Amino acid sequence: MATKMVEQALIPVEDAKILSICDEEGEVWAAVRHISNYFGLNWGSQWRKLKFLEQKGVALKAMEVEVDGNKVKMIFINLYDLPVYLYSININKVRPELRDKIKKFQVETTHAIREYWKNKIKKEREEIEKLKAEYNQLVQELRQIPTYEEYKELKIKYELLSTMVDMLVMDMENAKPYVDNLFGRIKKIKEGVTILTNEGDQLVKKIVQFK
Repeated sequence: MATKMVEQALIPVEDAKILSICDEEGEVWAAVRHISNYFGLNWGSQWRKLKFLEQKGVALKAMEVEVDGNKVKMIFINLYDLPVYLYSININKVRPELRDKIKKFQVETTHAIREYWKNKIKKEREEIEKLKAEYNQLVQELRQIPTYEEYKELKIKYELLSTMVDMLVMDMENAKPYVDNLFGRIKKIKEGVTILTNEGDQLVKKIVQFK
């Protein structure tokens, strides 16, 4: 069943744009098909790999998103598990001209998506602080209203800003699980991520550390 989407964004990575969403629980996801298409990989083989990774605990989810004005169901991978998929791409099995591209993409993609959502939350917080400052200024002005007409005009502004602040505060409350979850996952990623990689005909577990 498709998960209710809170927000989606096309995030630039190298010369590609990867669709990412933040769901109602604050979890961040990336569209796997966009990554597969970017490298010209066979989706059938990638889908089989994803199903295998899912059995090993990688979080996948089918979600309905809007693409070019149409509702489309796509497969997404959790941001925390994205490095596992990226590093499962065996660069020795792709065309030589793609290898450097894949190496850079493996390093930069998770960081780019994480930074996008982190910066978005930061901007929303700054906007709330700005509105609060305007709100407090209006409160002070309301206490010094000399005429009824001026009072009515400022009262309208006061009520409008009050509504805007309430809405932004509500948005921040909804975003709090995402912020807490994001920084928790960042900490875990820095400690090291166990990935599956192909060595010969075998899948071998390795630990990738991010500094």
